[in-house]
Amino acid sequence: MRAHGHRQQQPEAPADAEDAAAAAAAAALKQNERERLEIERLEARLAEQTPARGSQLGEATSFDLFPLSVASRRGLRLCGFTAPTKIQVGALPHALAGRDVLAAAKTGSGKTLAFLLPVLEKLFRLRWGVEDGLGALVISPTRELALQIFEVLRSVGKAHAFSAGLVIGGKNFREEQFRLVRMNLLVCTPGRLLQHMEQTPAFDASNLQVLVLDEADRILDLGFKTQLASILEHLPPAGARQTLLFSATQTKSVKDLAALSLREPEYVAVHEHSANATPKGLSQSYVVTPLERKLDVLLSFVKAHLKQKTIVFLSTCRQVRFVHSVFCKLQPGVPLCALHGKYKQGKRVEVYYEFLNKPAAVLFATDVAARGLDFPQVDWVLQLDCPEDAANYIHRVGRTARYNKQGKALLCLVPSEVDGMTKRLEDAKVPIRETKLNPAKTASCRQKVASVVAGDKDIKALAQKAFMSYVRSVHLQPHRDVFQAAELPLDSFAESLGLPGAPRMPFLSKMQAESEQSNEAMREELRGKKNVNRKLQQLKEKIKTEKQRKRLARQLAALGPEEQEKAKLKQQQREKKEEVEEEEEEEEESLMVVKRRHNWDQEDEEDEPLDLDALGRSKKKQRKLRVDVDAVNATKRVFDDDGKSSSMAERLAVRNAHEGGGAEFADVATNALKYQEEVTARLNAKDADDRRLEKERVRAKHHKKRMKVKGERDESDEEASEDEGVRLAVGDESEGSSGEEEDDDEGSSEEEEEEGQKKRKVDRQAVASQEELALRMLQRR
Repeated sequence: MRAHGHRQQQPEAPADAEDAAAAAAAAALKQNERERLEIERLEARLAEQTPARGSQLGEATSFDLFPLSVASRRGLRLCGFTAPTKIQVGALPHALAGRDVLAAAKTGSGKTLAFLLPVLEKLFRLRWGVEDGLGALVISPTRELALQIFEVLRSVGKAHAFSAGLVIGGKNFREEQFRLVRMNLLVCTPGRLLQHMEQTPAFDASNLQVLVLDEADRILDLGFKTQLASILEHLPPAGARQTLLFSATQTKSVKDLAALSLREPEYVAVHEHSANATPKGLSQSYVVTPLERKLDVLLSFVKAHLKQKTIVFLSTCRQVRFVHSVFCKLQPGVPLCALHGKYKQGKRVEVYYEFLNKPAAVLFATDVAARGLDFPQVDWVLQLDCPEDAANYIHRVGRTARYNKQGKALLCLVPSEVDGMTKRLEDAKVPIRETKLNPAKTASCRQKVASVVAGDKDIKALAQKAFMSYVRSVHLQPHRDVFQAAELPLDSFAESLGLPGAPRMPFLSKMQAESEQSNEAMREELRGKKNVNRKLQQLKEKIKTEKQRKRLARQLAALGPEEQEKAKLKQQQREKKEEVEEEEEEEEESLMVVKRRHNWDQEDEEDEPLDLDALGRSKKKQRKLRVDVDAVNATKRVFDDDGKSSSMAERLAVRNAHEGGGAEFADVATNALKYQEEVTARLNAKDADDRRLEKERVRAKHHKKRMKVKGERDESDEEASEDEGVRLAVGDESEGSSGEEEDDDEGSSEEEEEEGQKKRKVDRQAVASQEELALRMLQRR
């Protein structure tokens, strides 16, 4: 019955499909009409409610006061956003009107939503689609912040029909290239965006409508200034696009960037005239502690706040790795996480969400977590190392007390940093007070740390690197009134890290000899190195070195024997100098470097002779062991107590005669000379054999090279004959031999003549076979 019923309904299927298509077309027309009417209403409201340039709205209790689309309002309700913050009230009216905006606000004040809503609204009013290409671009300084912005975009823009993508380093570049061309909105970091602009052929940003630079000062501070300038060259000019520039602090570099990328911007600074530069609910204090007591303070603090969520900031990645490794061994009783720039992207995302979802945890981090990241319910921010300046301090403490919540911050300062840092914080309107350590609750962990370091060689290596990276970072700081590397107690600090003594640091004396200006240049150079693709750079260096080696080998082959020896001598001197420099650089990075491991269980093997024509940097000319056949001195004269002289052989013969020895020592001088002659003859024979074997080895090597070149040439000839048909070619005796190296050993000329005769014979046979094949083909025609 079912089958029969199905056969009866089969003729009606086309009619049902037509009805469905007609219904879908009607629904699409209604949707388009609704969108058209909604866009007209929004544009009318914009014309009425847009404030005059230079003015800002006072307060707003709801997002309904702004001309937002139905889809955006629905996304805000789903995310729980009901009332706008001050920065949103100040920036949204100007940004929705299509004006360029330069905004500055405290951390945790809602800047992300202040630029995402104008982006969504502008593309909606333009009725942007997939076929229109890239419409909006959001650039973030760090991968974590870009990921956070993308998550907010997905939540708020859920009701819109735009396609959005996250483009950051550490992901599959090929897959990104395939998906990139279909995106309307991109959230990205500068390095990966520029890579796509230069290497993805289908990527086109010429139709861009909105550019957003989030945490612009941090983008410039991380060394992305050159990349940012290159990105702006690939985008439409400032007048043809809308640009929104947001940051927690407005520095001179940000203002210079605004002058280049913005056109008649609206400056929005809602907290410019506030009494404090930090959130109202943030309680801030600092403690003075010696450098060698910092780990004691940290461990005591963590054990006193086991039920709270804490972020601990340190200066360098190596310090984060060391402290995290040691505290995992000490087991303070709370989950521990680490976040720094050396982690790969997958690990960074995993740590981010792990700390995000735990009710209580400690996160050891560098400044990679100091900008824009929204960790909900962070109770404490502990800065174990002094920040670079007041702006960096504000960004660090901004990870707590977000969105009008409460939070606490503690700053640890060594005695030499107190005066300079407190003055800078006071000038930046940061209310901070001093607090004292409670000796009863501060226990020493030096013995435990030393035990952990001594028991694990990897942690010991981390301790050495952490020590040197901290000293280097302090010396490279630009503010000499705060950071004074000369006053650091290095020996005590090394002991607190579990080391027996301070590692030797040759770079420190070199740095101290530099002036402040050169230190700043060195600092910028180190920042620039962070944004370099090291694997690609190493590959380029390897290719360049190989080309130089081959070019040098060709040049040496064209020289005479004496000139070759001089050139090789110069090359060896140059390599020796470079090796000394490399050893000095290695000493800067590590305490001890093993240059060679010797296996004492095995007998020393004879070193294989090296090919000096290769002249690689890692191949050094080895010194030959020379045996002097005339070294035996059987005629040495000695004097007895009476002053009579005699040779050693005569004295031995006289003593042997008195003792009644045999004829073996009767004539020692003659026997010694005879033995010397036998040894000399044996060594000469062995030397002749060695020379013969070496000559055969060199001949075999050059023969192998010639056969390889000949085989490659024959293969290319065969491929050409298969592709292009029959071709008559007369072999040239000199062809294929110009690129080969000449054999300077004896007997090489006879071998070359034999090879030439064989080659001419093979070429004549090849020509004859080709002629015969050509005649056959002509006869067939």
